[in-house]
Amino acid sequence: MPATDGDEPIDTITYDALSRKQIVHNLRRNLPRAVRELKSFVVFKFAPPKKPGGKRNKVPFYVVSGSKRFGEQGKAQDRKKLVGFAEAVRLLEQEDKWAGIGACAIEGNDVFFIDIDNCIDQATGEISATAAELLRWRTYTELSPSGKGL
Repeated sequence: MPATDGDEPIDTITYDALSRKQIVHNLRRNLPRAVRELKSFVVFKFAPPKKPGGKRNKVPFYVVSGSKRFGEQGKAQDRKKLVGFAEAVRLLEQEDKWAGIGACAIEGNDVFFIDIDNCIDQATGEISATAAELLRWRTYTELSPSGKGL
């Protein structure tokens, strides 16, 4: 996603507007090598919002077992079940029940993740000042599935 000075709207193509093939292509092309090299990936499904009008939840599942990610995240048992980027993408391509893949933020990784909810005005496409400042940094940024966050 290109940097913006906060005054210009950004293109808000929502996750649902992309085909599985486009999602995989975009991940392979745009996800930084430092993230792709992590052994910290899961697949996810969308769950319905907990309350009417709320956002859907991304529910993570381990690639190897297909079970929900649970317990103390980042601990030894959890880390054993996380996989590399290629394995997660392969499962996403093979099974339609998965909506996407996710990189898990765990201690010891040389990258960090920032999640900014509701920073994009849906009517105008303008982003908040905080989000605009973060976009000025050299980062990989992606639009949240809702189209409202980064």
